[in-house]
Amino acid sequence: MFSKELMEKALSKQRLTAYNKNQNSSFDTILSRYEYNLRLSNSLYPLLHVLEVTLRNAIEEVFVQDFGTNWYDSISTFREREITKIQDAKNSLVRFKKNPDSGRIIAELHFGFGRVLLRLLDVRAASKR
Repeated sequence: MFSKELMEKALSKQRLTAYNKNQNSSFDTILSRYEYNLRLSNSLYPLLHVLEVTLRNAIEEVFVQDFGTNWYDSISTFREREITKIQDAKNSLVRFKKNPDSGRIIAELHFGFGRVLLRLLDVRAASKR
């Protein structure tokens, strides 16, 4: 096993402090808690992945329905930075010789971009009321 000093340097004392609940845990206990958290996080990753893909697909389906196949080019309420991110996604797809269609663009956009898309859907729903 690695020395305490090497592990602290590799993982950082600040990170390991979070696993020292009662401020007097042994270093082995701290590492065991860290390892447990790592295993727990790894076990949740597949579920989070499926949730993300499902949410992206649902958003894309609604956008195609409401705004058309080229929704990413036809929504006038996108801000300049959002247009830039969409263009970056399209450029990235072209660079990898992939067709920049709706499904691929939604997959290429950062997951945080979903907030923008949900905001637009919310505005659209409010205008229909």
